Formats: sequence, C-alpha cells, structure tokens
Amino acid sequence: MVAILHALVSRVFYDYHHGRIESAVEITGQRRNLVPSIKEPDACRALTGWNEAVEGWSHRLPGNPADLWSWLVAQPQAVLLDLLALATAANLNAVVARHETGKERIAHADLMAVAVGLDMRLWWTPDAAFLSRLSKADIAGVMREAGCAEDAAKAVERAPKPESVLHAEKELDGKGWLPAALRMPVAPEGESREKMALAAE
Repeated sequence: MVAILHALVSRVFYDYHHGRIESAVEITGQRRNLVPSIKEPDACRALTGWNEAVEGWSHRLPGNPADLWSWLVAQPQAVLLDLLALATAANLNAVVARHETGKERIAHADLMAVAVGLDMRLWWTPDAAFLSRLSKADIAGVMREAGCAEDAAKAVERAPKPESVLHAEKELDGKGWLPAALRMPVAPEGESREKMALAAE
C-alpha cells in the first residue's frame, strides 16, 4: 500500500515546483481540475468540501517530496487507507462530456457511486443560480417532478422570471430534487443496488 501511495500521492500533491518524485511503481496518478466542469464553482458546496479535504491532507504530508516515503512507512494503516481513498477520488473521472464516448467509464463510475452510497442531496440543492438558467416551463417541470403543488407550478409559469425563480427556490426547499446527472444510478432490471455495489468492490 505504501508503494502504491508513494506513486499516487506524488502526482496528486506534489507538482513540478516541488520536484516530482519518480517512483519505481509505475502508476499514473493525477488530480483533475473540476472547475471547468462547474458553472459557478465558487457557489459549489461539493467542490468546496473537496478542496477542504485536499487542503487538510496537504498540511499533513511532508513539505519535501523526498520525505514522502519515510512518512508513509511511519503511518498506521487507517491513515494510509484514508489517504488512498482521497488519492483514488482525485483520479476519478465521472464527468459526462457533451459528446461522450466513454460509456464504459461512466458505467463504472455509476457502480462506484452505488458502492459508496453517494447522495448528492447532501451537497447540492436547486437554488436560484441553477433555476435562473432554466426557462419558466422547465422550472415548472422541475417543481412538478419534485412533487410541488400544481398551483405553485402554474404560478411560476405565469410570473415574471425573477419572481418565478425565487418562488420555485422556496417551493423546492427540502424536496431533495436532483437533476438526472446527480441522481443515484438506477440498477438494471433484475439487478439490485447491493449487487451493483459488490460488482464495484
């Protein structure tokens, strides 16, 4: 585990300015920049939480890359497992591009989401910043899908856009609605989520 982490962590946490480590274990690690995939990164709670996790580890790791191996060797297994989870997450690519060709990659990302019990309702809500990018008809559609009252959805369709957005944000609060891209993957017919989770493990 130390050997794997030595290779991964050197790529995730140490850039060329620190002096890149050349590990004997040839695993290519990276830390993806998520900002280009997010419309308003400064308002994204999930990205903020991720950056805080990375920063927390940055403070724990040795400043000199040459000390990484000895530092890893000295850590208890629980610390190494936590670090391995973060280094794995840093290399996870579940972004669906506009002209997506990596269907197998996305399917595997879905398996991983099920295995870890990913619930984006903890990190995302349909706020005004999101709703303002939708048409009034789409906002009303979101409300109906989320189980809001039909009268409220119709009121959104009739009101001026700024009022519609504010009204919809209030109505959707606590409903737990997520866009399709953020929802927990649905298990194929005849296959339980437990089976999907085991497949990912």
